[in-house]
Amino acid sequence: SWNDVLLRKSFWKKIDFRLFENNCGSLIAGTFFENQANNDSFSFGEKASLFMYSLKWFSFNKSVEINKLLKLDKLMWFYKIKSLVGIPNQVEAINEFAKEQSFILFHTSTGEYDFEHESSIDTASDIVAFDFTEQEEKTYHDLINCLLDHDFVAEALRIAILFKRTSIHLDIVKTCMMLAQGKLNVESVSNNVKAILASTTSNHVSASSVFDASFSRTTSISSINSNSTPFSEMHDFVFIEDVLNALEKLTLRAKHGKKICQKELLIFKVASALQLSYDEINSQDKFNLLKKILEAGFDKRKQLSKLFINLFSLENTEVVTFVADSMISMIRIDCGIETDTHQSSNESMKLPSFDDIVSLLQLTSLPSCVGQKILNEVYEVSRRMNNNRGINERPKNWKYLVDLLICAHHCATISCDMEGIADILRAARISSNLLAAGHQYNLLVRLLTHVGRFKEMFYVIETLYNHHHFEYLCRKGIYNEGRLKQALIDFMLTYHKEDKENFELILVGFGMYREYAEKLQEQAENKIELVQEKLKAGHTKEVVSELKDIQQSLSYASDYFRKDGCFHYSHKCLQTARLVELQIYLLPSAKCVLGLSIQEVKQFLNNHDNFLEAFLVAETYGLHDPSIWVDPLYEIVLLKDNLNISYLQQFNCYQCLTTIVAELATKARLSKSTFAISNMRKILSYVRDVKVKLKVYKELGFTDMEKSLNESSAGAFLRDQMFYM
Repeated sequence: SWNDVLLRKSFWKKIDFRLFENNCGSLIAGTFFENQANNDSFSFGEKASLFMYSLKWFSFNKSVEINKLLKLDKLMWFYKIKSLVGIPNQVEAINEFAKEQSFILFHTSTGEYDFEHESSIDTASDIVAFDFTEQEEKTYHDLINCLLDHDFVAEALRIAILFKRTSIHLDIVKTCMMLAQGKLNVESVSNNVKAILASTTSNHVSASSVFDASFSRTTSISSINSNSTPFSEMHDFVFIEDVLNALEKLTLRAKHGKKICQKELLIFKVASALQLSYDEINSQDKFNLLKKILEAGFDKRKQLSKLFINLFSLENTEVVTFVADSMISMIRIDCGIETDTHQSSNESMKLPSFDDIVSLLQLTSLPSCVGQKILNEVYEVSRRMNNNRGINERPKNWKYLVDLLICAHHCATISCDMEGIADILRAARISSNLLAAGHQYNLLVRLLTHVGRFKEMFYVIETLYNHHHFEYLCRKGIYNEGRLKQALIDFMLTYHKEDKENFELILVGFGMYREYAEKLQEQAENKIELVQEKLKAGHTKEVVSELKDIQQSLSYASDYFRKDGCFHYSHKCLQTARLVELQIYLLPSAKCVLGLSIQEVKQFLNNHDNFLEAFLVAETYGLHDPSIWVDPLYEIVLLKDNLNISYLQQFNCYQCLTTIVAELATKARLSKSTFAISNMRKILSYVRDVKVKLKVYKELGFTDMEKSLNESSAGAFLRDQMFYM
């Protein structure tokens, strides 16, 4: 039905398309739509659309006067504003309409407003006079704000001129644009804008949360727009400071069109840093400009580049290609494969370090894709080298291959791309074979240390080991030294444990005797726990080789602790090694001396009749108190019918019998064994302290021995002692 507004809207759209398709004359088509727009039976929104079609067609004809076009433009927006009054979804409707007529005259391809048209628009703005109601006035401001929020600044400025109305947000945006283009000085801004600048206390406001106020500015800046601002004035650092501070303040205060203000601030900063004009910034390819920013010497170029990408809405895929190509180019320059075409004749540009190359990844949200593009270059280089079998390859080409792999690995690691890391490690293995064939051992070390996945790349260490260049890895100051030296020890312990010469090479090279000794000690202690379980299960024959391995590890640990001056730890490892050796000796008797509790140690001492072996066990478990030997002496010596002279003599060589003989005598006196008292007589003959002897004689009632002692040469001494007591 013709009364259906949506149906009519579709009808006018089809008419417009058919007229264009049949090459209808622009004047005829424009007149047709203008006549239809004057039909009072149509809605305000429909009339706005018809005026838009009319304006489009008339704009195709250069003979149509500007006043005619401006009249239609004003009518279009007038009816559009009236149609928006009171509707709930104003923002969506305005945005859709603004996009729909973005091809109309006075709109530039870049979306930048041409201030030269202002005078002609202003002159013709009184052709049709309109008065807004209060609601329409509010809708007008909502329209301006919405257009600014969606970057339709040209439309917003033109509408404001056509209707001779202003908006504080539009004033802020317009001022930012004119300041950045050099068409306006800070002193010449409107009174409203001056009030805003005066009320903003912050002197340096970032254009985004990324960029801070510490941006370094150059004092030698080329004219931003020498046609409108004196050249000498544009070289004035104070002028640059004033404009920059004003732009930062206005950007902070902008509630609508904030992105436009941020972009103008960014363009001004880039123009100042690169000594380019505003027009040069806008006319250049954005990626060429981004490359110039990254090659500039100021500190905040990375933050500025990130902001540049965000504000100019550069496509992710294009940014990925740019970052990957930049990295590859920088690596090629660093390796000497290509020269820097941007090198200044006055001052050579400092090439970015490897860390600078990696920081490029922060410019894109898809670092894994960057890594994949670099990996594709690795495949290409490897394929070419493989075809040539690495013959007559220049050193710079080998380094290029390695640095590409390292860079690709960084990309995959930052993006946590496990599949990408796996692909890179496979490529690294293939490349390591090429490097080994080309005798590029230093580059093999570089590949290993910079990728840093040592366990996954043990094959690189094995290659160097087999080619007798293991020493390339064993030096202080090497990249990733902390993790490398631990990886080398793990490698040797896993694959070449008997190669003490290369072990020594690692320890001397890194000065890490103690670290290696601690690792050997830890491994030995872990193995002792496993052996202990087998011993308790009765599997004595199966553990001999394991015990010998443990003994060797502890002996090495003791030796390395000693070389590092850790004598206490060295002695402890040596004691444990001897204990393990004792365990091997005691295996036929099924006795266990490993992993004992204190109570189990004491029980062992009470039952083992070899003092030297018992003493080793006691010392290893830290039982140094002489009193622990009272019970073993009682059980092994006193209670036997034949005195164990060998045990007693060995004890007397290592321990002081005098300190415990009194306690031993008490046990003998309380004992019901006849052997205990008789054996005590023999034991006392080994005690040298006559005072202790005399005391024990009296306690045990050995009167004959007491009398004999008093009559001996020690008698006078004992009587003197009794006199002074």
